[in-house]
Amino acid sequence: MSVASIDNIIINNNLLLSSDIQKLLLYIKESNIIQDLLPNGDDCDFYEDGTPVKIKSIFFNPSDKDIYFIIDNLAKSIREKLDFKYGQRFLYDPRIWGRVWSEGDYQSPHSDSEYNNSELSLDLDNLRPSWNSDIPRFLADYSSLVYLNDDYEGGELVFPEYNLKLKPKTGDIITFPTNAMYLHAVNKINSGTRYNILLKWYRKTTLISNVMPKNAAIKDLVETS
Repeated sequence: MSVASIDNIIINNNLLLSSDIQKLLLYIKESNIIQDLLPNGDDCDFYEDGTPVKIKSIFFNPSDKDIYFIIDNLAKSIREKLDFKYGQRFLYDPRIWGRVWSEGDYQSPHSDSEYNNSELSLDLDNLRPSWNSDIPRFLADYSSLVYLNDDYEGGELVFPEYNLKLKPKTGDIITFPTNAMYLHAVNKINSGTRYNILLKWYRKTTLISNVMPKNAAIKDLVETS
C-alpha cells in the first residue's frame, strides 16, 4: 500500500448484477439471524435520548449456497482489483455480516483497526477463547462496504481526514485500509433504511507470519484459499 492518500479509498461499481443485489437485500430483510451491534463497541455513540446507538447486524449463513455463491463471486472480483493495486495476495473473512441502519442511526469517526497489521504480532498466550475459532476483526487490513440500496436520506460515508463525503449508489463498493489513517464515519440516517454488507480483507502474509500456527480459523482459511 502507498502512503496515506485518498487514492487508497477505492470505489467500484458494476461488479454485481441488479438481480443479485435484490437477492442479497431480500436475504437481509428476511433473515432471523439478527444481532444488535454497538457500531463503535465500548466507545459507543448515543441517540438524543441518551440510549446507545444500536444497528441491526445480519449473519450470512454459509449453508445458504445460492447467496454465498453471489458473495464469493463478488469477493473474487474485488480481490482481483486489490491484488493488482497493492501487489499482494488478499483473503476475505468468510464470516459475512449485513448491516441495517434505521432512522436516527449513525457512527462517529473511527478506524476499523488501530494497527499496522503488516507489523502486528498477536500475543497468542493471552487470547480470548473466540480468537482461536474466529479470525480477530482487528487483524483485517482492508474493509469493503457493499451498498444494496440508496433510497434513504442522510447516511453518507465520511472520511474527515480527506474532506471526503460519499453517498454511495446501489451496487457501489467502497474499499479502504482499516488503519487509523482512514478514520471514517456514517452520518445520521434522516429517513429510510440503509442496507450494506461488510467484507473484511487480510493480507495473506499477515495471517501466515503472525498467527496461523495457533489459530484454527486462520489456518483453515489460509490452507483452503
